[in-house]
Amino acid sequence: MKKKVLLITTCALIVVGAVAVKISIGMGAIPVVKIGGESVEESQNMVRGNIDISEFDTLTIDASTVDVRILEGDAYKLEYNVKEKYVPEVSQDGKNLTVKQPSLKAEITFFSMDLTACKEESSYTITVPKDTAPINVDVKASTDDVVIDGVDVNGKVVSDTDSITLSNVSSSDLYVKSSTGKIKLDYSEFDKLELESSTDDIIVENCTINDLAADSSSDKITLNNVKLNTANLKALDDIVIDIVGQNDYSLDLTSSTGEDIIVEGNTAEGSFKSDNGSGKSITAKSSTGEIKVSFANK
Repeated sequence: MKKKVLLITTCALIVVGAVAVKISIGMGAIPVVKIGGESVEESQNMVRGNIDISEFDTLTIDASTVDVRILEGDAYKLEYNVKEKYVPEVSQDGKNLTVKQPSLKAEITFFSMDLTACKEESSYTITVPKDTAPINVDVKASTDDVVIDGVDVNGKVVSDTDSITLSNVSSSDLYVKSSTGKIKLDYSEFDKLELESSTDDIIVENCTINDLAADSSSDKITLNNVKLNTANLKALDDIVIDIVGQNDYSLDLTSSTGEDIIVEGNTAEGSFKSDNGSGKSITAKSSTGEIKVSFANK
């Protein structure tokens, strides 16, 4: 009896699956077998090239499966190293530059083997001359890294499933979000900065920040060798803050589960508050971890 029920159930699932596939193909989806993230039909050769661009002050990027790099260079330039089907679509209206990864038909994957370690990285690289005025950016990368180095930016940088790294950047107003990747910032200056990571660390090192808001809903926040005016921090796990300067901050520090709060080597359990009246403040709340704050005159 059990075998008969199992057989009927299996047949029913096969029929349902076949119907779903037929409907998907009827709607334009392509059935594929993938090895290393690519369908077996397509060439594995990468293409390199560049696209002429001129000076711009506004940049919009929408990329699904390639790294996005915005770097200091000798001139305004866009280079790509991708599969032919991912050569970017580029348009420029005056000083507004838009870069998009081409949209492809939906795929139904019947079999997939991951060979990530063997794959050559795909990327769009945009270079900007040194000492260029801050660029207004709206960057969205669905499944790969975003790197900005040596270029001043304002606006929004979002990666759905990979890391975001900013180095040697100056910004008056910037929002950075990574849904499943790490956010790392170093050697940069920010007036207003908002950081959000859903499932990984937020790491800020050697930065000067006037107004910081950071939320790591599933991991840690680490601020190392930073200069701050005000900060509002939330994390699931530990929060570690190493400030350049003296302890003249008003502090409001809380661990929801009663973990240690350590300020300059002094330990409190669950919470710590102080009011120095200087106008500088740090508010930090950890759901399950410790909070450590230290100060160093350097």
